Amino acid sequence: KNILLPIENDYRIFSALSNAKPTIIKKGNKDCILKTDIANNLLYIPVKTKDKEIPFLIDTQADFQCAVSESMAATLPLRILVDSIFIDSNTKEKGKLGIIDSLEIGNITAYNVICRIGLDKDRYEKNNTKAVFGNRMLELLEEIQILPKEKMVIIPLRQTNLPENGINI
Repeated sequence: KNILLPIENDYRIFSALSNAKPTIIKKGNKDCILKTDIANNLLYIPVKTKDKEIPFLIDTQADFQCAVSESMAATLPLRILVDSIFIDSNTKEKGKLGIIDSLEIGNITAYNVICRIGLDKDRYEKNNTKAVFGNRMLELLEEIQILPKEKMVIIPLRQTNLPENGINI
């Protein structure tokens, strides 16, 4: 196995992103409240692009902003930056890297969203997931409050203080 493959992959990604506009999050003038869909203990939120609404899985373990299936990518306003990258940590599955012009998450608009095209088959396809927000997108949104009983997600306009114990779970 070529031990340089992950480094070469990262180099292609970072080189392409060095000339890209940064991802920008523009929040509305109040908290964003979203109805969620919970299937198989997985949390999906509605995201709009153009005239289409897409359920995006929230994956706090995924180390990327956004990832979509090849079929979903064909329907999105995105441009390809790199046409061949590894999309999994063990360099078996290949995909592409692109930028989605804009996505609407309730009253929030995300511009220049970095998007991996191609989903890790073992992780996502068994649940028929076509679009994923990873922890890099969650960091940009600053805070997400998940209310599973109410089937709701709140993205506050202003980040709230952590409780005294330092965690809010």
